Order: sequence, then structure tokens, then C-alpha cells
Amino acid sequence: MKSLREQMNDAMILRGFAQRTQESYLAAVNSLAKYYRRSPDLLSTKEIEAYHLHLIVQRKLAYASVNLSACACRFLFDKVLRRPLSRFDIPMARVPKSLPRVLSRDEVTRLFAVTPNPRARTLLMTAYSAGLRVSELCALQLSDIESASDRMCVKVRQGKGAKDRYTMLSPQLLQTLRDYWLLYRPHIWLFPNSSGSGPIDIKVAQRIYGVARDKAGLGREGGIHTLRHYPEFRNMPSQIGGARTGGAFRSIVEGWLSAYSMRSECIEECEKLVIRSKAADSSRLWIHLIQRSLLHLEIGIEIYLCRLD
Repeated sequence: MKSLREQMNDAMILRGFAQRTQESYLAAVNSLAKYYRRSPDLLSTKEIEAYHLHLIVQRKLAYASVNLSACACRFLFDKVLRRPLSRFDIPMARVPKSLPRVLSRDEVTRLFAVTPNPRARTLLMTAYSAGLRVSELCALQLSDIESASDRMCVKVRQGKGAKDRYTMLSPQLLQTLRDYWLLYRPHIWLFPNSSGSGPIDIKVAQRIYGVARDKAGLGREGGIHTLRHYPEFRNMPSQIGGARTGGAFRSIVEGWLSAYSMRSECIEECEKLVIRSKAADSSRLWIHLIQRSLLHLEIGIEIYLCRLD
């Protein structure tokens, strides 16, 4: 007979849970078992409620972590143990909304400068320039770098929500990747592990950022995901440059992004485009989206590109 851990893992696989979700749920239930030193299926609902109160009061975990643990326990009792009547009263806590930490240009420059190893520096630059999550960064393959002049994008396979997408490839990053390839000659994975048999481990990538962050004196706050916050607006779906919007608009946007244009420059270029473009209404919509995101984040542009009818 399979162990409780195996039963829970099988149940998540059958339901198509993401790998990271499976790992998080198993870790949460494992922590519960360690706390009581008993198998979770022997615990009462009051004990589980007391454990989550301990997470909040004694361990002072973030509500997001407590919510995850509560979801893991609900899944275990409802779907694996088939005990729906054993539901425990742990409401999903409201997670405080806060703006992410964003590195300044000077901080990013220092971060790259204190990373002398070309492989580590290229990894960090790729995460920053392409706006990738660490799992997406580690899973990159050479074939995902589409460097043709009419493409210039990075393909992200099975990102968050098991969705593929494209993100922009800047000329600067392309040259950095070419120099890196000439030096290391990777075959399949852009950043392979030490044996070359698979991608680099996520923990290794996180450790690379942590070492560089400490050397640059950026403080202990935030992990490698911090590099993604600034360039989130650079993600562009494949439906770009439609007939009604024209390729000129894409060129202008790419110009802003590659030059890290500031607010006034972006708005000025948008206004110029409205004058020149026949699709004035759609261009004004783009301006609205740019201004709204600038006011919300105060750090950059978050542009949502879509195909117009």
C-alpha cells in the first residue's frame, strides 16, 4: 500500500497540479507532521487549526504561507483521505498588497559589476532583461532564443499557469548571450547543470543572485525574482505589429525598452504616434495603459499588447 505522501502526490498529478505546487503542498503537510510528530491522518481538526494559529502567532509567517498550508491540508483531508466532514475552520486570510522592491539602475549596475563569472553574470542579465521567473530562466534552451531580425524574442515554455509566451530579446542581451555561447558552448540548455545533463537547478540560480546581492550591498530583502519586477512591461505576445497598429508602434516601444526611457519621453513618443497614426483611437488606448501603469508602479511601463479587430 502506498504511503500517505505518495497518495497525495498521485492525487495532485491526476489533477494536473504544477510541479512547484506539488512540492509546496507536500512540504506544508510534512511540516505539519513534524510539528506533532504524528501522521497527518491521525490529527483532529482542532489540532490542525491550532497548528495554523502557531504559524501566525509564534512563527509569524506571512499570511500567504499560512494560506498555502491551509490549502494543502484541505486538499489532503478532502481529496486524499476522503474526509470532507473533517473540514476545519481556517478562513483564507487577506494577503496585504504591497509594491515589489525595484532595483535602481545604479543597483543593477553594481549587481552585474560584482559578478565576475561570465556564466553567472549572463544568467542574471537574462533574468533582468527578459523579465523571467527563476523557473523560466533555468528551463531556457538554446532553441528558445529567436534572434532573427524580424523576431528578436525569447520563448518561455510552460511558464506560470502552464502557458507559453514570448518576451522581448534586446540587442544588448543577444550580444551577451552570443559571447557567453562562444565561451561555454552549451548544447541544449542555455544554462546547463554541472554535468550538462539537464538545466541548472533553481536553488543554484537563487544562490548566484544572493551572492551577487550581498557583494553589491543591496541588503537581504528580495531574491532573484526582484530582477523581474522592473521589466515586466517588456513581455510581448506574438500578436504584435498588426495591420491596424503598424510596425512603427512596435519599433517605438522597443526603442523605449532598450533605452530604458523615462516617463516624459514615453508619453511624448506616444503623443507623436497619435498624430501620425490613422488608428488614433487605438493609440490613445495605449497611452492610457502606459500612464495608468506608470502612476501605479512609479517604476516603468506595463504595456498590454493585443491584436485589434
